[in-house]
Amino acid sequence: MKANKELLLALAVGFVIFLGLSLYFVSPVLKGKQLVQHDITQYSGSAHEFDQYKEHGEEILWTNSMFSGMPTYLIAMKFYGNIFAYVQYFMRAMLPHPASMILLLMLNFFVLLIAMRTDPWLAIAGGIAFAFSTYFIVVLAAGHNSKVDAVMWLPGLLAGLYLAYRRHFLFGSAVFGLYLALELKSGHPQMTYYFVFLALFFVIAEGIASIVKNKIQAFIKASAVLGLMTLLAVGSTWSYLKTTSEYSKYSIRGESELTLDAENKTSGLDRNYVTQWSNGIGETWSFLVPNFKGGASADLSKNPSVDAKDRRSVQGTSAYWGDQPVTGGPVYVGAGVFLLFLFGLFFIKDYIKWPLLAATLLLIVFSWGGNIPLFTNLMLDYFPMYNKFRAVVSAVVIPELTIPLLAFIGLSALVAERDAFTQKATIFGFDLPFTNQALFLGVSGATVFILLLMLVVPGLFNHFFSAGEYESLTEQLAAAGFPAPQAEEFLDTLERVRAGVFRADVFRSLFFVVATVVLVWSFGRYRYSKYLLALGIFVLTVADLVTVNRRYLNDDNFVAKKEASIKKTTADNEILKDTDLSYRVANLSLSTFNDATTSYYHKSIGGYHGAKLKKYQELIQYGLSEEITSIFSTLRANPTARALDSVMKGNGALNMINTRYFILSAEGMPYRNPYANGNAWFVNEVFVTDNADDELQKTLDIDTKTQAVTRTEYAEAVKAHTPGTDSASYIRLAKYHPERMEYTAKTSAQRLAVFSEIWYPSWKAYIDGSEVSLAKVDYTLRGVVVPAGEHKVELVFETNIRQLEMISRICSVLLLALGLVFLFGSHIPGIKKFYP
Repeated sequence: MKANKELLLALAVGFVIFLGLSLYFVSPVLKGKQLVQHDITQYSGSAHEFDQYKEHGEEILWTNSMFSGMPTYLIAMKFYGNIFAYVQYFMRAMLPHPASMILLLMLNFFVLLIAMRTDPWLAIAGGIAFAFSTYFIVVLAAGHNSKVDAVMWLPGLLAGLYLAYRRHFLFGSAVFGLYLALELKSGHPQMTYYFVFLALFFVIAEGIASIVKNKIQAFIKASAVLGLMTLLAVGSTWSYLKTTSEYSKYSIRGESELTLDAENKTSGLDRNYVTQWSNGIGETWSFLVPNFKGGASADLSKNPSVDAKDRRSVQGTSAYWGDQPVTGGPVYVGAGVFLLFLFGLFFIKDYIKWPLLAATLLLIVFSWGGNIPLFTNLMLDYFPMYNKFRAVVSAVVIPELTIPLLAFIGLSALVAERDAFTQKATIFGFDLPFTNQALFLGVSGATVFILLLMLVVPGLFNHFFSAGEYESLTEQLAAAGFPAPQAEEFLDTLERVRAGVFRADVFRSLFFVVATVVLVWSFGRYRYSKYLLALGIFVLTVADLVTVNRRYLNDDNFVAKKEASIKKTTADNEILKDTDLSYRVANLSLSTFNDATTSYYHKSIGGYHGAKLKKYQELIQYGLSEEITSIFSTLRANPTARALDSVMKGNGALNMINTRYFILSAEGMPYRNPYANGNAWFVNEVFVTDNADDELQKTLDIDTKTQAVTRTEYAEAVKAHTPGTDSASYIRLAKYHPERMEYTAKTSAQRLAVFSEIWYPSWKAYIDGSEVSLAKVDYTLRGVVVPAGEHKVELVFETNIRQLEMISRICSVLLLALGLVFLFGSHIPGIKKFYP
């Protein structure tokens, strides 16, 4: 009873602290401001057409505003057939964004620590340590909300597994199932995928333990109920999982048919795309020292550790010298927390440390990606689903869960055993010839020694230029006319300044390590009040992690809500004067295929998404990019009318997707392309190819206005086409709706109509109300043979997603009902007999 009261008191105190800290950290939201997040700004653009229709009570399943067309269920659709969407919405609405997410990160890790019988007062500091691991705050600042959303349920998943195998199989299975439903609803399968490795290690360890302890029946029973809850959780989000799985075959996460660049391809994403963001092997030290590689990609001269006399010299240079192209910040878990993790690896007697350690090491290796090509290529080629996910640095989310978990399990065990320091240290059940006090001092001494080495001899652990950076800067300086001695002096200054930034953070980490050592050692030696220890750990954790995270998310990241919208530019206003039903825009004033803000006002040929259609990506890679480079170069050169006319006429790929306008400058006048093919047109000649390589090459070679290309499998659908010209024929877009395009057509013979719309198998074609074959033509577009005469042609997006939503609704209701029964079964007649 006393323990329960203490737990309830700690929970109440913890909740107040978590609430206050989450609001303090993002306090501008209390003034009506909002966090400016790059990915959310991009989302606003990509989802704008969807939002416009939703305002009128309609959820469209296809949008033409991004990448010339793609399904909205990969962008904006909420899948409300799953009732856990409402649970998640309610929990997220407790506080203004992103305070609610930070609060839930802390609360859920607190739940995990309590489930594992950790001292509740220490669990408060543990919740803070987890939530303020810098990777979570960094990705939150960037706008990766779904990633953080998925991460914040992971502690609950592990808590459910632990409870099911260690304490009560029904109660634990309920916790696991409910958290899994929330996890899957977050819509970031990559985070769930990484957690599966941790779960597998844990289940294997429990299985081995059940055999050793002769409790195999209990293990099987728990596994069976967990399996049932897993099936229901998967069913609850079936509409999302099924549609995503179907789409993935046609997205960049599916296998390419091209043989071009074959060594870079897998059955999923390309190797260089998967590993583009790989954590450097040496960069792993940032768990202990946040600025081990300089922190975030930013102007070095603005780092407060840089001396005033050096700021001008290094102005404009990058503060980050790691292996990633750019980064928003390091993967830092707290110097004191990292020390306690190392101690916990030796001190914790529970075998749970082994699966946690195994997952920690494996996922760190995963995060190295391209820096260990042999291992990564083996995983990409042979391990299920590994090649479906990009940015392998994201694998650090598991170490950022397991490191503070082991740290606080170990610290709690130290608190629980009064004579812990005087006991013999053990490993694998064998006594070692020294005490736990000596073990703690040894681990602490080794950590302090490494930090002192970093401080005194920084070059021993670190290099202060990223791979190839020194050579690249040398070439740039030479090209700019800098004499060799002056260039060498600049590079020496840059190296010295970066070393100073590194050493400043080493000293900082050294301070928190020593403070943690003094606090924990004095407790272990003199056994003063555990509340003082918990308070000390809390203060150190907040002082360390919150201040580091302020570097990457602070008041400067917030703006008044009215400032956060995507504003119309001069070019936008000019283009919007064109009231035709549909045409496309290429924005060359920004990264065309890596920015979705253009999609807010226009139907863009570009966008921002991690799972665009593969055929379209290949058209970008091998056709559109080259044509855009040609257009951009020509427009920047103030071309003559003849030169401009020539370059626009010759870009068959851009013209076939109806690129009517080019934006060279946001505040300048756009360029109208008179050679865009339009919404639809009849062709004179059709070529049939046997493979994807020939189809793509032929598409880029032909005159797309008069000729078309298709593959052998669509030959039957186009065979009725009558070659030749017909000047009196036409096909025009009569009504526009993202899911239903209606055309009027007239032709004197059976002709192949090509539509400047992206092909996807859910699209169907109807002529005068009767379904006809829809062919994939010109590598990415749709084609229909129209019979002679006047006709109404419709292209309609049809999917069974509504039926799938019903499955999700049924499974989510069953899961919630069963979960509640299992959670409170000890009080329910007829079920309570299964509870101890």
